[in-house]
Formats: sequence, structure tokens, C-alpha cells
Amino acid sequence: MNFLAADLQELVDTVLPTRFGGAPTDYQFAEREVGGLPRVEVVVSPRVGHVEETEVRETVLRHLAGLGQGGRLMAGLWDQGETVTVVRREPHATGVGKILALHVAEARESI
Repeated sequence: MNFLAADLQELVDTVLPTRFGGAPTDYQFAEREVGGLPRVEVVVSPRVGHVEETEVRETVLRHLAGLGQGGRLMAGLWDQGETVTVVRREPHATGVGKILALHVAEARESI
């Protein structure tokens, strides 16, 4: 079960900047695998200033849970499995400098 890219885009474009400040380019979701398990990092640029990482995580899960029955189920699984973490660094940019809402790390890449 997955969330649609549009769901993550709304978080990056509107929900997180409205709640915590900064611009859409200050936020990104980064997916990677750790020990065979999926992990989702909510990347928050240091430019945003101080944020409570717990509040960022809860805001993301609450928004996703509000997307209907499937969203509630998936957000609950992500919460129980501690799948979502918050990291403070610059979002990953593409080769042409674009910051996408979702960055999928390659196995050899360290994010």
C-alpha cells in the first residue's frame, strides 16, 4: 500500500510550509531501505529554523490519515513501524537543480 505522489506533494507544497514555515523547496520525502524495511525520511532544510521533529512527524501522519480509510491504515502502519523519521539537511536536488517532493535513494546512496 502506498500514498499517491499528489498526497506527498500537497504536504511539501502547502501543509508543511504553512505549519512550520519556509518554502516548498525546504521539504522533501526521501525513501530508502534499511535492513530490508522501507524507511521514509521527512527532510527539512536547516533554513526553516527550529522545528520540533515530533510535531513534523505527527503533522505528516495526521494529514495522511485524513486521506480516507486506506490513508488511516497506512499512516497507522507507518506510525507503529516507526517508518517515518525527520532529518535536518538540505533536500536532494536533481542534476538540473530541481527539488522533487519524493526522492528515492539508490541502494548505494547514503541519504
